[in-house]
Amino acid sequence: MAHGRPEPWLTGDIPSWCRVGMPVEPFRPPPRLLDRVRDALRLRHRRRRTERAYVGWIRRCILFHGKRHPAEMGAEEVSRFLSSLAVEAQVSASTQNQALAAIQPALRHHLDRVRQQHGRDVRAGAG
Repeated sequence: MAHGRPEPWLTGDIPSWCRVGMPVEPFRPPPRLLDRVRDALRLRHRRRRTERAYVGWIRRCILFHGKRHPAEMGAEEVSRFLSSLAVEAQVSASTQNQALAAIQPALRHHLDRVRQQHGRDVRAGAG
């Protein structure tokens, strides 16, 4: 015991000068939302074109709502985005469906509310 403290090798506290050559786990921030979406799509063996389309729709939805994270959004925000696609962008119903399919996994915890309210959106006409 040195100065009332136990020796470092007894406590597991190794001094920094002894750590030479020891592997150090680098700090890695958690993956970002769009990276997690890409990983999930690749895990499901989706095509790269589908991946780009889905990431694009999620990005457009995030930008439409002033860069709010999808976890902060609910069914109302998704409905507003889908309605704006029909009214302002004049996209087809199938394009709206693709946008909804892309956004839903990012809003997993709001999924049921989105599906229930989805019928009340302004929808593009079919054909």
